Amino acid sequence: MQILLKKNLFSLIKKYSVKDSSGRDLLRVEKKPFSITDKHKVMDLTENCICEIKKKVWSIFPKYRIIFTGGEVLEVSKNRGIINKKFFIKSLNSEYLVEGNVIDNEFQIKNGQEEIAKVQRTVINMFKAYDIQIREIKNVPIVISAIIAMDIIKYKKLSYLI
Repeated sequence: MQILLKKNLFSLIKKYSVKDSSGRDLLRVEKKPFSITDKHKVMDLTENCICEIKKKVWSIFPKYRIIFTGGEVLEVSKNRGIINKKFFIKSLNSEYLVEGNVIDNEFQIKNGQEEIAKVQRTVINMFKAYDIQIREIKNVPIVISAIIAMDIIKYKKLSYLI
């Protein structure tokens, strides 16, 4: 399944648009303005919340928690390396591996040895976007929410320093 994830630069609330390859909306991502925890909600088209992405407040390095309505919790973080910046996606059930160059939007997300998503950089209307190939529909919420959390971490002011 091919998905396009684009950051909306001129909106305070609707921060990302998630569309399929034919341009139809798949998910809604909204940001709670002026939130200490930098809270984002991922919803389906009928306004049902799929998950919430929140900044872990008491953390030295950028770390976000993704809390799904079913109870699963993912944690997305970045290592402290200056040269080799790596992202990690962890849950109680499994640990996902992020391989490639996340900074340049050319990477894969794997669950063990199985690739569940491949991400490439693309340009839509002069803005950078993510072109995402996801193998199975069941992995769409996990992949989309993890990529949004990584994008937030990448573009925070202090995230380049750590």
